[in-house]
Formats: sequence, structure tokens, C-alpha cells
Amino acid sequence: MQIKGLISYYRECFKADSSDFNLRNLLRLNNEDLLFLSGTDEIAAGTLHRLPIDPEYGKSLFKRIELYQRERVLLYVSLFVSGKLKNDGDTTLLFSPLVVNEAKLESDEYGYYFSVETSSPSVNEDLLSLLLPEQIDLLSIDNNRIYDPAFWSGLLAHSPYELNYMDGLRFPSLASKTDVTNSLRRKNPSLMPISCLAFVERSTSSRGILHELSKLENNDTLSAPLYSIFNKQKTKPGNCAVNHQLVPGTLSASQKKILEIAANQTLGVVSGPPGTGKSYTIAAIAAEHFTRKQSVLIVANSNTALDVIADKLCKDFGLDNLYVRVGQKEILKEFKQYLDDLLAGYFDHSEATQKDYYKEHLNKLVKQIEALENRLLQTSKKAFSLGNRAHKIETGSANIWDKLIHQISTNSIQRNRELWELSEQFNNLINEKENHTKQYLRAEKAEIIADLLKLDRKAIQTLNKASRARTSSKQLEYFESANFKSLLKGFPVWIVTLNTLHKVLPFNSEMFDLVIVDEATQCNIASVLPALNRAKRALIVGDQKQLRHYSFLSRSKQTNIANQFGLNNTEMMLNYRDNSILDLALHNVTTQEQVAFLDEHFRSQPELIDFSNIQFYSNRLKIMQHRPCSTIGHVTVFDVKGERSSVGVNQAEAKAIIDEISSIISEDATQEISRTIGVLSPFSKQVNYITSQVEKHIALENIQAHQIKVATPYGFQGEERDIMLLSFCIDENSKRAAGYLNKPDVFNVSITRARQKQKIYKSVDINKLPIKNLLRKYLASVDSFIIEHKSNQQPDEFQNEVITSLQHLNAECWRGYEMLGTYIDVLVRGKKSYIAIDLIGYPGPWQDYFELDTYKVLKRAGVDVLPLSYALWLQDRDACLFAIKKAIESE
Repeated sequence: MQIKGLISYYRECFKADSSDFNLRNLLRLNNEDLLFLSGTDEIAAGTLHRLPIDPEYGKSLFKRIELYQRERVLLYVSLFVSGKLKNDGDTTLLFSPLVVNEAKLESDEYGYYFSVETSSPSVNEDLLSLLLPEQIDLLSIDNNRIYDPAFWSGLLAHSPYELNYMDGLRFPSLASKTDVTNSLRRKNPSLMPISCLAFVERSTSSRGILHELSKLENNDTLSAPLYSIFNKQKTKPGNCAVNHQLVPGTLSASQKKILEIAANQTLGVVSGPPGTGKSYTIAAIAAEHFTRKQSVLIVANSNTALDVIADKLCKDFGLDNLYVRVGQKEILKEFKQYLDDLLAGYFDHSEATQKDYYKEHLNKLVKQIEALENRLLQTSKKAFSLGNRAHKIETGSANIWDKLIHQISTNSIQRNRELWELSEQFNNLINEKENHTKQYLRAEKAEIIADLLKLDRKAIQTLNKASRARTSSKQLEYFESANFKSLLKGFPVWIVTLNTLHKVLPFNSEMFDLVIVDEATQCNIASVLPALNRAKRALIVGDQKQLRHYSFLSRSKQTNIANQFGLNNTEMMLNYRDNSILDLALHNVTTQEQVAFLDEHFRSQPELIDFSNIQFYSNRLKIMQHRPCSTIGHVTVFDVKGERSSVGVNQAEAKAIIDEISSIISEDATQEISRTIGVLSPFSKQVNYITSQVEKHIALENIQAHQIKVATPYGFQGEERDIMLLSFCIDENSKRAAGYLNKPDVFNVSITRARQKQKIYKSVDINKLPIKNLLRKYLASVDSFIIEHKSNQQPDEFQNEVITSLQHLNAECWRGYEMLGTYIDVLVRGKKSYIAIDLIGYPGPWQDYFELDTYKVLKRAGVDVLPLSYALWLQDRDACLFAIKKAIESE
């Protein structure tokens, strides 16, 4: 299968799917953007391949097309439906064509002409779906009769609306603009013999993407990720050494693997369930690439996802000047000001002089941590050996050699106290290393910017001009003159939405070392291809268990497009409608080394993620907020016994939600906090009604302070709130609507948006829903949820003695508590955090010591570790109890 043919296929699918052209009422266009043709439409009649237009108009239009080549498109449109369409009291003003074709403008010594871009015009599916709500099969449309008014009058006779057809039967003889004005006064819409040239603005979602896909079709060479994602050929990974230690924070094994994939694989895929740190991991990749002087392009469909990544780089990594965040007007304004300030000398780059010091000190810290880890390991081994021997002495089973060694090991046993010091030093050094890493990265950034200003000030000036260009052609002119090799040294990370990528970056193949696609299930394949062409490697990040991109493209249209390019098979890569870029990437990676799964869930309390973890993620997630005392109360179900109206609104559930919002606002006001609030319903009519009630009853300042948002699951993809209020809007008479909730991706997103609490409002008896219905299963799980004390029921004497001593200290503790994929010997609730006591050396189930990875995963979860030697416990119990008490009471 040829790649060029696939790119053409995706371009046409995207063009047909993206609702590029808002064609319902072309009378809204300015006069200079809408030209009524007169006389006979010779192109529609098939007698001419091009038609002349007025020279003055043609000259002006030609210039506008050149200036706005990516923002707008010239269309040749025919056979209009014109008039007022009334439906359920609503009136829609129509001046919309049935037949659409892209047009191109030409000129010669005799004047200006237009012709059609393709020989196969398309139908206006939006208009047909409006006039024929039962949805016709587009395959039944006869392309040979697409300009035949009798064909259209016969087809539209099936419309529930009464249309006037007589005028339209004159086509290709054309009516005038005055005739259109008269048609608007009629009671019913009319089929009009009108043809126009319309210079329309593409929708935001497709602006520039089609232009770049066209360029991609004509490129002689493509980027390595594009070959990988289409060819399904095994590529040889690189052997780049990754600087894990230069990334702030402690990375998990999965995160380290992802950094390796990003640095060395041409195509990599990351699956990240909700709350597992996708954004943090992407920020870590960007920071790590920067340490190796490599560039990263981060793209996504939504600004929300990208804002989170930018926030991580700024707050968690201290790299507010490392990245260029462009796209939104307000952010672009800040970026322009930053460039102005750089050029005006307002920034102090003296921090750059400290770079070598920070790097040297950081290297020392890394070596100290490695040495400390080794000492902790060796001391734990020693404690293990001493404990076993001490037990033999205690039980009388020691031989002469054991007794002799034990007699001379008193000092060695006392050195087991060192375990406490080593554990504390480990925590302190990790924190110190994180701070110095941030300082080093900032100093490195300052040095690079200072060097760029010194050696290639023009590069920043050019970027500044390009960011202010008002037209795409002018911006392209600036970009073509820019030295992007220099720019990417000073601005190595670019964070851009897919639909604005063409506005801020030239279409240069492999200009970045890496492109990262976030929220990849939300990205249709076509829109990502231009981004993949801009990099040498690609990392696709998403979650197949969450919402996919929404496509309006009919299956018949998709089949027609495939046939148009000779792609007659039904391979996965041809299914534009159903597959996201994540699906295509997973289908075409060739080794498991290219795939990683983020398995540590940080966002929510266990009760909020438990159902999804079991139902959708095979119980693979480690719940980092898992604690014995965080049991129930985070999910509450209210049975409001409301009714769903004929228009799909449950007013009782809406009222209960408005009352709850008011209650939260009042409660927060007394505590001087503002928890964020989200309201979700799977049904858009309920969302619209609740939105109207929020506008009516909640003050603007409270909406802003609590970031109140009301939306369907699609509106909450990639977002979260402290408190989520869910209105399922189903009653006893509308149980069929629950079938929609049984879509796993919709349901998974719906129930995983809350950080702290989730309140569910329902009006249906769950026992009357089908047994396998997800709503029924979820509500049943809420009723039965409690964090069970899952423990390794193999107590030993040492563990019993420690537990008894802790009880004497009035400390809450748990024996052999299962947590984060491991069993904690003794878990203690401290004053501000939990402490995991690692019992070492007593023969039995708890004698072994924690591996360093266990220390690190517990630290990421906010749990401190206290190693406790059995030999020392026997020799100096008071010292051990003092250490435990100190840890419990630590601030």
C-alpha cells in the first residue's frame, strides 16, 4: 500500500469530515467574498471547463486568495436551497448549496477565469441531513446526475418539509440575487437555480491542516515517524544514554522506560489511564531532552491538555522559560511580550554563570545518592544476617560459631541504628537533588538564551515578527527566512494545538528531534500527520479506554474515498472514522519495547478509581492515595426520584445539583477555600438545562471562583475537578437511554473526573437495569466498596511485639498491609503521614528488607520508610521505640 495514496485518503476524509465550510447561510458573507454567476452555468452543463469573471473582481480575489491561502478556500457551489426552514418553533435561515466543489482561479493576458479543482463535486451533507433527518444513504446519490435539478427535486420530495421546486428546474439557466431575495419572503424554502463563487473561512479545526496535507502528498521524502506509522516495518532503535538523574523528582520504572522510548525509538506508544501522570511524564521527557540539547514539539487537540503540561514544566520543574506555548490569543500575547522583553534586555541572565556550579554539585548529589543506596543495601543485608543469628541465640539453636560471632558483634548490632540515619539522609538527598536539578536547568536555559541573543539576535527578531504577522503568507515569509536551528536551541520545547500548528511553525520535515502527541485518542489520524512530519521521532500518548475523536464521516463516504484512491481493502489504517492516531500507532509498532503503560494513579482517592481500575484496567493500577483510613465517603449516591421529560430533561436532578452547588459555595466561604466544581451528564439536553439553571441561580463571581463547568463526558475529556456532580438523567420510563451509558469510553470518562468527591444523582432503580449495564454495576460497586485490610496473614513474634508496642503508644497500625503492589510489614499512621516499618532479620515471612524500588515507590506515594533491625530490637528496644515514636510524631 503506497504511503502517498494513504495520505491522499486521509486528506479527503478529513476534508469531508471536518465541517470545513459553514455553508448554511452564505448570505452572511461580505459582498467581496460571494460572487453570483449569471446567464448559464456552462461548467454544470458540461460545455466549458472554465468561466471568465469580471477582471476587477478577479484581480482583487486573486490577491485575497494569495494572502489567505491557509485560512480560506474558494468554492464553486450550485443548486441552492433558499428560504426559512421552521422546526419545533425554531426558524433557520437557509441559503445553502446542494453541490460543492473547490475552485481555482487562473489568469492570462485575456483576463481572469475560474475552474473546478476536481472533476467529482461533492454534496453538502450538512444540508441533506437537515432536510432529510432520516439520513439517506449517500451511496445512492447518482454522481452522473448531481447537476440535474429533477434528480434533486425527486430526492427532496422525501423531506418532511415542503419545498418549492419549480424555479430550480430551470438550472443550469441561472436566477439572480434579486430572485434569492424574493425566495426568502416565501412561506417554504425553494430549490433555486443559483451558482456562486464563495470565498469562505475554513473552520478553526481544519485551518491549515488541509494545506499541509496537500504539501505532504507532494513531498518526495517523509519523516521517519511517518514511514514507521504507515509501513509497519521494524526500525533499529538508537543507543542514546538518557539523563534520568537530571530530571526533577523520582521517576517510576515505567516513566524511566518511557524516557528511553522517547530518546531512542522512531515510534513509541504510551498508555496512560486517568490520573497516572501523563502530563508530568511528558514534561519530564521535554526536560530530559533539553539536557541533551534536543528539541521537542508537543501537540494535542485541546488547549486544556497542553495547559496542564505547560503548568507542570513551570511549577514542578521550574522551567517557565524553557517552552514556547502558543496558539491561544492571550498566550500568544504573553509570548510576544516575552520576545519584546528579551530583545529589549529586560531579562537578567546572570544565573547562567552558576550553571557549572549547579552541574558539579548535582553530579556530587547523584554520586552521594548512589553511594547511600549502596550503603542502605549493604546495611540492610548486615541487619538481615545479624537478626538471623540473634534469633538462634534467643531460641538456643545457635552453634559455637554463631555464639562466638554474636559475642563479638555488639558494635555491629549498634550500627544498625545507621539504617534510620541512612533512610532519613536518602529522603533529604532526594529533595536536595530535586531543587538543584531545577536550578541547573534554569541556569542552562539562561545561558542558551544569552548565547542566542549574542550570536543570532536576528533569529529572535524574526520569530517576533512572525508571531505578529496578520496573514499566513506574511508569516510564512518570515518563517522561511528564520534560522530555526538557532531558534530551537534557545526555544527547544514548543507546545501547540494541532489546529494552530501551521500558524506558528514552518512545514519543515524533521525539524524537531521528537514530537509528542497527547490525548491521542481524541486526535483523528489526518490532523496529526503534519505534526509527525516535523520530527525525527514520535511518541503517541493516550488511553484507549477513554473517549475517541468524534467523526461525522459516513461509512459509505469513507468507502467512496478509499475507492477513489484505489485503496480497496479494509485494513485498520483505512478506518478513518473509528480509529484515532493512538489506534494506528498501536497497530503498527513492531516490538513491545516501543510500548509502555503508566500504572501509578495519583489523582483520586481509592473509592473514586476502584471501579475503573477493575472494570477497564485489569486491576493493574497502583493507587498512590491508598491508605487504610481513606475508606468510604468520597462517592455519594442520591435517589431524587425525578422524571425525564419528553425533551430529555430531568428537572429534579438539576434542582438537586443547583442546591448542592449553593451548599458547597456556602461551606467553602466559611473556610475561605474555593473547591472546583464540575457537573456532568451524558445527555446534552440535560447539560443545556443545568447550564441555564447555573446561569440563573449562581453568581458570576462564584462560577469563576469555583471554576464551575457543566458538560457532557466529551467536554470533560482531559479535565478534572475537586468535586464532580453527576446527573444520569434516566428514570423508570427511559431505561433504554441507559444503553448509551454502556459505552465503556463514555462511562469511564464520566466517573473518573473527580479528585476529592463525587456525588451521583439518579432517578432509576438500578435493579431494573440490565445486569451487564455499566451504570448498574458501578452503583452496586459504590454501595459495596470499602478498603479491606488485605494482609499477609503470617504474623511472627517480632511483628507481634512491634504491634503491641505501637498500641501502647496509642498509634494506629496495620499488620502486613497490602499497598502499592507490596506488603508492608507494619504500617503506622503518623501525625502527618503514614510510616512503613520494614522489619529486618527475624526468620519468617517478614525477615527480608525492602528493595530500593520499594523505597522509591513509597516515597512517590508520600509514605516514609523506617527500617527496623531485629538484632537491635533485642539489644536496645528503647532506642528502637524512640525512633518509631519520633517518626510518628514528626512534623
